[in-house]
Amino acid sequence: MTAINQVEAISGLGGIGKTQTAIEYAYRYHYDETFYEWVLWVNADTEINLNQDFGRIAQQLQLPVFGEKLEEQIEAVHRWLNTHEKWLLIFDNADTPKWLKKFIPTNPKGKILITSRASRFDMVGVTKPIVLSSLEPNEAVDFLCKKTGFESSESNKAAALELATELGFLPLALEQAGAYILELQIPFKEYLEIYRKKRLELLEEPPDFLEEDEPLVENYPTSVLTTWSMNFQAVEKANKASAELLRFSAFLAPDAIPYELVLKGASELGESIATALDLQDKDVEEGLIDLLKLLKPIANYSLINRQSEIYCYSIHRMVQEVLRDRMDTETQKTWVRRSISAMEPATSDIGISEIWRHYAPFISHSITVVEWAKLQRYESLSLASLLNKVGYYLNEQGRYTEAEYYLRQALKITKHLSKGNHSDVATSLGLLAFIYNNQGKYSEAERFGIEALEMHKRLFKGDCIEVALSLNNLGLIYDNLGRYTKAKVLFQRALEMRKRLFEGDHIEVATSINNIAIIYDHQGRYSEAEAFYIQALEMSKRLFKQDHPRKATFLNNLGYLYNKQRKYSEAELFLIQALEMRKGLFEGDHFHVAISFKNLGINYRDQERYSEAEPLLTQALEMTKRLFKGNHPHLAQSLKELGIFYHKQGKYDQAKPLYIEALEMAERALGVDHPNTLSIRENLDSLKE
Repeated sequence: MTAINQVEAISGLGGIGKTQTAIEYAYRYHYDETFYEWVLWVNADTEINLNQDFGRIAQQLQLPVFGEKLEEQIEAVHRWLNTHEKWLLIFDNADTPKWLKKFIPTNPKGKILITSRASRFDMVGVTKPIVLSSLEPNEAVDFLCKKTGFESSESNKAAALELATELGFLPLALEQAGAYILELQIPFKEYLEIYRKKRLELLEEPPDFLEEDEPLVENYPTSVLTTWSMNFQAVEKANKASAELLRFSAFLAPDAIPYELVLKGASELGESIATALDLQDKDVEEGLIDLLKLLKPIANYSLINRQSEIYCYSIHRMVQEVLRDRMDTETQKTWVRRSISAMEPATSDIGISEIWRHYAPFISHSITVVEWAKLQRYESLSLASLLNKVGYYLNEQGRYTEAEYYLRQALKITKHLSKGNHSDVATSLGLLAFIYNNQGKYSEAERFGIEALEMHKRLFKGDCIEVALSLNNLGLIYDNLGRYTKAKVLFQRALEMRKRLFEGDHIEVATSINNIAIIYDHQGRYSEAEAFYIQALEMSKRLFKQDHPRKATFLNNLGYLYNKQRKYSEAELFLIQALEMRKGLFEGDHFHVAISFKNLGINYRDQERYSEAEPLLTQALEMTKRLFKGNHPHLAQSLKELGIFYHKQGKYDQAKPLYIEALEMAERALGVDHPNTLSIRENLDSLKE
């Protein structure tokens, strides 16, 4: 095995051993410092995994990143790759090579290795990939003997060679054949007889997993399908519940399936699994032991990989495809419905205020299930609830366009199934209003916000959590529109209702207190604003001993208020706390991180600490540009603040274009008479004087 060129791709059939080859290459050369000091691994099977894994490299390398949002991490990794040598970057399972274009560094100092079922890689600069076909005969024989524990006698080696030849020397077929032989303790020749019989059955109906629009990806070989089929039938014979668990896994994302999802959702996964994993009258440890018993035969036959140290398991993509292909349409629909139902109990104890922290292990599986439901044109209120959770989680990560996509699907389903007024419809309307508000689409936000509030008021009489939330969210929209009096009335009604609903300290009460402080702040009533901000912050500190997004918001708001009052030292203290907390809470680009960059930059700018202010204000602007495409009020505000930075230093040629762009954007997004628009115009006019 020789060292690779700048960018190389390993191409081949599913099950041919591309990933194992990459692992072996990395293992061999990682210990030779003349080649690589760092080996970096990225799972590239989906765009979500590709982005997240690439961004996490910044954490693995402990890179100095101001923002913990994904795009900021990706940029930091690019900078590192362009300035360091002796690294190997592996993109595994990159079956859509075009996704890699933005991740390949412009001036790489190390080497890049891609594994893929695709055959063309010209879009990433690879004209001749390394094509894997099969193992060498002696390698295949050695593998089978080691896997099964059989001695390397001449008779065993001859039988192993005959079997390996029949399997086409394909690593995954050999792996599964070895697992079967080891589990049942049968000789190579006996396995070969069973295999040949089974193969004839499968050849009568050759499978076809790929769509017609996937010309770059080849099919799986029959030898792999046959060995898989034999192993699955052995599992089903040994334990029906284990086989059912495997079928459920076929409709999830392939990697890192949480044990928690299976344990909590077991009651929704059919009689076999529900009986085997009945948690009633059992503690968590007993339930985990039962689950491990179910996973054992599947793992023994090499159909999954357990990762018990992180309480999850993974399943090969090929196994998923074959499982689904062997089901008829109705069986597939049954498992999609069960998968959706299982998500509800698994995530039911994750409150909205904590979804940003605890939903991450479920997000890729939720999205996969949702897409399967869409393909099958399946609708249910449980699916709508799942869509709302996915949308809200993505909103908390600052991924507003993706969030809107899922929330719109939820609204469509709830309207169709409920035939009018329904709490699920109102919930979807309210979440969409929230998203539009975050995107600066205030007219749409107001329309959806009013509709959600009116529907909640019709559905729930008296004090109600949902009505209080709708009052609060509509108030946020009016605040952004500069209609402060109307916003304050809504915030006060929400606060009074929440105080009646929740005894003592509560995060929603603290949020309402903070929102009233914002109105006083915007009206220039700073002493009243300060009192409310402090009250909200102190309540959040009593509620959360660790970092929390709302606590960070309250710190930021109080710090920014002190800055307006020219209490720069107090302001700096609170703004730094807010920034550090947000950087620890959110990965990659995030709106709240951008705000903290901007506000701390303003603090340094106002103190004339220009060398410290400029990178913060610039990063705030760049991050906001990545988050919001087109016209957005927050982008206009970032342009304005950087313009003021240059203005204060007499750099008028640099300030003017920023003011002009900010003004044009604010006029389109907010209108010519909005307070923020008028403020930007004043800045531009003062520059002309």
